Amino acid sequence: TGGLEWLARHQSRDGSWGVISEKHKDPARARPTGGDLARTGMATLCFLCADHSPSKPGPYQKVVKGGVEWLLKRVDRLGRLAKVRKGRTRWAYDYEHAIATLALSEALSRWEDPTLKAGVERAVSYIVADQGVYGWRYGFGTSDTDTSVTSWMVLALKSAENAGIEVSPDAFARVRNWLKVVTGKDGTTSYVKGGHRTPAMNASGLFLRIMLGESPTTPTNRRGAALVAQSQLSIQGGTIQNLYHIYYAALAMYQVG
Repeated sequence: TGGLEWLARHQSRDGSWGVISEKHKDPARARPTGGDLARTGMATLCFLCADHSPSKPGPYQKVVKGGVEWLLKRVDRLGRLAKVRKGRTRWAYDYEHAIATLALSEALSRWEDPTLKAGVERAVSYIVADQGVYGWRYGFGTSDTDTSVTSWMVLALKSAENAGIEVSPDAFARVRNWLKVVTGKDGTTSYVKGGHRTPAMNASGLFLRIMLGESPTTPTNRRGAALVAQSQLSIQGGTIQNLYHIYYAALAMYQVG
């Protein structure tokens, strides 16, 4: 509740969230202005997953509706998400597009709105059209794949599918093929083909494999789960250095059970 209240206080007037500067320690006197796709998507997800929605009366109904509508306005007719900086429009990187689409998809699961549904459909179509041989990487139009961006894209597509949006099974099949390339028998996962295997990628890989249909009890996934659990234990009581790692470790271990 404290976290949601903090986010509500720091929401910009237009419904978005951006970088919080020192001037905004007291939002009652200095409301933030402007925001970006990724931060707005993340903040909106917090309210949605705490059971607040644009269609449900409550203390944060206006807040979450503002976030959803701000994101929706940035989906163009082709499904691209735009970010505006210094008066210039640029298309979002894959990370930003995925996080914003995930937030809009989660909103659609809770708010049956035809305009929102159409926006999610366009954003999803753009994601699928941009998929490479296996998955996704930083910028649109590249055939390369990395496990990190691909994890966010799968989250967005699965959320959209759960909200009733049709997603081609081929999109998920390609990611499963990617996981065969980057997963070791020891349960580790690399960022790119032949790349380093890190605790964060081990968590992402484990999450993706189970989310896309593998049993958590395969030998590889048992080893992966042990690695993720051990990496979590090693940081207890210490400073959290990698929030991405924490995020996917939590998702992975929830899938494991």
